[in-house]
Amino acid sequence: MSWLSQALLASTTNDVVLGGRHWMTLEHEDALVQKAFALWANRMLGMMVHWTRGQRTQKGRSTTQIGSLKKIPCPNLDRLSEEKLEFSACFFDELAKLELRSACQSHCDANRKRIDEAVCEMLSLSSGLRRTIAKMRGLWCREPFVHGDNKTAVKLLS
Repeated sequence: MSWLSQALLASTTNDVVLGGRHWMTLEHEDALVQKAFALWANRMLGMMVHWTRGQRTQKGRSTTQIGSLKKIPCPNLDRLSEEKLEFSACFFDELAKLELRSACQSHCDANRKRIDEAVCEMLSLSSGLRRTIAKMRGLWCREPFVHGDNKTAVKLLS
């Protein structure tokens, strides 16, 4: 993952894909759960958990081995109510039309903040956890192995 240029950690597609080291294929029979997962993965905690499992040999990039990827903690989205899954799918469909900044600029991305709020709602997280996630977003983006000394990203941090 290039945190400097890539905006998405996970996405959905109706196309058949091979997957592989650079593009994993996650399958689930429920499209609502797929959309909920894509939201979770592209929110602050999803990106941070993925980043912590990756090898950071270059600033602004991380590589996650398939074995590590399989062990990344994720909420059990199968247990969400139909109402919560429908909410996340509607939000996903709305968000899919919008633009996201690179992951390293997520601290100043209004759409990424909307993803965080939607996932907090989807998972029924408390307002205290929501404030903590907002703080973590700024701290994570300050990490040199996230911003990679990218001039635009560093400037946005000041």
